[in-house]
Amino acid sequence: MLDNFFANVTVKPELQNEYNPIFVKCQEYLADKGGQDLEQYYDTLDVNQIHERCRILSLRVWISAFKEWHNGACVNRFDRLIGNAHCYSDITKTKHQWRVKILKDIADIYISNEIYPMIIKSYLRIIEECFSVYLVNNKKAYDVNIYDVNIVDRSTMAHYLDVTIDTLKQRKTKGRFMPEYLKIATYYCALGNYTSAQSYYALFDESQLSRFNNKFRNYYLFTKDVLQTHY
Repeated sequence: MLDNFFANVTVKPELQNEYNPIFVKCQEYLADKGGQDLEQYYDTLDVNQIHERCRILSLRVWISAFKEWHNGACVNRFDRLIGNAHCYSDITKTKHQWRVKILKDIADIYISNEIYPMIIKSYLRIIEECFSVYLVNNKKAYDVNIYDVNIVDRSTMAHYLDVTIDTLKQRKTKGRFMPEYLKIATYYCALGNYTSAQSYYALFDESQLSRFNNKFRNYYLFTKDVLQTHY
């Protein structure tokens, strides 16, 4: 969030010394008190404030991940293309498990209120928390993209991929979820199930949606490259 903001703001050289301390203070606040303040605000919300409750829970997930990176508990690689999972130096992923739990709570809120498009998006967000894909520079073959796939939680990823597909089949709304089909194909590629990936990639390809829309450009490029290599 902060990194994206400051990366897209042009600061005059003479003002950089003024803005950098602000950036550092924002980081320190998020890592120290941001999550606690959001939790206190969440407790004031009414049960009928569905979208605001889910928004605050989602922010708490983001701050948890930011705090891990800020405190050096994991590595946040800047060549990441897809997914939200960090690279952990050991097998202790307690905070990851907590974030998955909060994301499940978001899905449960939408389920109890029967907001099906957001249910699907919530399931996909859980999957995104379980893996990440990085583009590795390959100086020997400039025309070939090399990817590094980091799967932190394979079982949860596979489970919610199945749950997502079952929910989509129950709703029978094929056209509405074309972008989600591309993401499903991407997840199958990451898991090594190229036959299923090809099926959902073909469904997305039929839609003729722009492959270079900023929302899913990286998903398209990764999935296309992987399927060309393995399928």
